[in-house]
Amino acid sequence: ESSVIDYIKVTWLSGNVDIIENPMINSHITIIEGENLGLNNDFNLNTRVLIYPNPGKIFSIKIDNDINNIYLTVTDMTGKLVLKKELTAIDNKVNMSYFVNGIYLFNLVNGNALISKKVIVK
Repeated sequence: ESSVIDYIKVTWLSGNVDIIENPMINSHITIIEGENLGLNNDFNLNTRVLIYPNPGKIFSIKIDNDINNIYLTVTDMTGKLVLKKELTAIDNKVNMSYFVNGIYLFNLVNGNALISKKVIVK
């Protein structure tokens, strides 16, 4: 038996309300106040992102779709931005050997779509 979500309602601190009707199950939705609502069909949970080795120091990022304009931001667990770069190929390398050992978030952004993966620098 499959699950169904009728709608997602977001009430912003400004008082604005956004509603997405009939969102797909297991889809990634990024909602930004003031932006047009919609799902980015190019870059979502159906896009397989592989980051390896994890844990590691130098990570490879492999994306199974040929998507342009993907940016990587890396944040530490306090939310501080520690690295930002454009990904230019299907297989990318990220050197984290100069960073303190710990847990970081790799955020891959394409337009308004976002995929986040937790990595361990060790």
